[in-house]
Amino acid sequence: MNAPVSYDIAPLKCTKDADCYGLLEETVYDGECKCGYNSQAQGYCSPFIGDEAGINIINSLNYFVRSGALAKCNTARRFEQACWEISKDTREYANVIKAGFYYEKYPELQDNTDCIK
Repeated sequence: MNAPVSYDIAPLKCTKDADCYGLLEETVYDGECKCGYNSQAQGYCSPFIGDEAGINIINSLNYFVRSGALAKCNTARRFEQACWEISKDTREYANVIKAGFYYEKYPELQDNTDCIK
């Protein structure tokens, strides 16, 4: 399945949402510019799901689900936080949380110190 990607290789600096857009074939998708936690307060475009950060979260979630970690829960509860907590000590769980955080906070994590990260 195809997904929109940023118009150029991330990270993309921006000052307004209009600076950020994604492409999928002939369709243009609106993006979002967020201020970064860096010394210049430089803004960066949020990634699209087809960008590397988006692909990483999909892959880590896919691996976590296929690992069998969620098989301990009823199908109706499989994607609830309480079910995931059963697997919180696994590497797969940690990778999903890390990839999700990186995807959600991508603009804020650019050009800052390790202490801020």
